[in-house]
Amino acid sequence: MKNKLYYRFTASVLLLVLMFLGYTIKFYPDTVKPFDSAIQNWAFSLRSDSMTSFLKFFTGIINPISIIIIMIVLILLFIWRKWYSEAVFLAGNFILVSGILNPILKYVYNRSRPDGVHLVHETTLSFPSGHAATSMVVFLSLFFIFSARLKTRSLKTILAIILGLMILIVGFSRIYLGVHYPTDIIGGYLLASGCVLYAYPYYDAWRFQLRFKGEQK
Repeated sequence: MKNKLYYRFTASVLLLVLMFLGYTIKFYPDTVKPFDSAIQNWAFSLRSDSMTSFLKFFTGIINPISIIIIMIVLILLFIWRKWYSEAVFLAGNFILVSGILNPILKYVYNRSRPDGVHLVHETTLSFPSGHAATSMVVFLSLFFIFSARLKTRSLKTILAIILGLMILIVGFSRIYLGVHYPTDIIGGYLLASGCVLYAYPYYDAWRFQLRFKGEQK
């Protein structure tokens, strides 16, 4: 892959920014309070019954049971279609980010949830956001998987817009529902995008080899 170094460099930058943000939140939390408070106050000002129902639906898609069921269906579908590298890429990213790294980082940074009214119940720590990380890792992985099979730039653009909106809505829902700071969402996005971008060149090369050998479609 011609752009392998580009993906690795970008991933490294994203993960370094994550480390810097986490360090700031843990040791200098007052520096991010104005940023967090401004966005939280704006999100809370939008609260209504209809908006709450809409965003609870989107945040529910990424709840552990729901997303695990979705992942199992997708992976089985990829295996049935003989998209073996795609199945490994999606499953590997999901397990690494949502199952391993995000829980570890929550423990390392030990940030409590925001004070105030929570419109959904949460018991874990706050930074980085598991919902934000999971939405990014799943939808960004799916973008790379499906965009490689789309023939036109316009279809790739439509796919990027749809999946990008899903990522943003899930992230915003966590702030709106009162269970995350905006910097938690940014942290989740940085973690997941960094991991997916780092893994992508390896997946792409392996996919090419399997298709060249006729071992997958």
